Amino acid sequence: GGVRFALHRPEVRGQLPVHMARFLLADLADPSYRDILYLDGDTQITGSLDPLLRLQLGEGEIAGVRDPLSFLDDARLPPLTLEKWQPLGFEGPARARYINAGMIRASRATWADVSRECAQLYLAAPGRFRYFDQDVLNWRYGNQVVHLAQRWNFPAYLHAYRAYRAIDPVIVHFMSVPKPWTGMALPWGRRFVEPYRALAAAYPALAPNSSGSGPLERMRRDLRQREKQYLTFGYWGKGRMPAGIAAADAASLLPR
Repeated sequence: GGVRFALHRPEVRGQLPVHMARFLLADLADPSYRDILYLDGDTQITGSLDPLLRLQLGEGEIAGVRDPLSFLDDARLPPLTLEKWQPLGFEGPARARYINAGMIRASRATWADVSRECAQLYLAAPGRFRYFDQDVLNWRYGNQVVHLAQRWNFPAYLHAYRAYRAIDPVIVHFMSVPKPWTGMALPWGRRFVEPYRALAAAYPALAPNSSGSGPLERMRRDLRQREKQYLTFGYWGKGRMPAGIAAADAASLLPR
């Protein structure tokens, strides 16, 4: 109860791409709201958001969680990411401040100011930014970021590695493919698929988007996931990476 849906015509976006609509929230939300918590559509909530909702931020501060790419060195980054990031100065301390835009917490006034400037900067040079609004947000406002622990925007693929099982995520973010609404897949399994099946059963018009696939395609998908996990285990699953993420969590707000 208490949830209100607001629908807006596509024209309100102007020249902004649809995936950058988070920059419109402060202008479109009901006037009664003083604070904003933004979540991407490919997230699931597994626990109470109360600590996040009660979080007190200073004027101009933006709360977020470090993006997994921010923990990688140049040799581990995708080549195109490195090529785009270097001119933006995303290295050293700037990379360590880089947050994932799938969860953002800010006051409405702060987010209004941030959104207007970021939208203008992006539209002035869209080809400059590999990760669109996420890059422009971090480039312009990275020094105003307040870091939260990984449990508040947990990359679902890290479920594959034992080192992260103690994180106890509250917000699980399916940052890469496959997505749970396409059917069961490793490493998260059946648990995160069921909400989409229930939704499709209640609203049959959604069924084509959540019907999954046949046994052969599921087997291929799991094999691809296992191969990906094997190839990335050396840096995500052991050694300095888990230790670095644990240290960042300990130094962040809302670690537990």
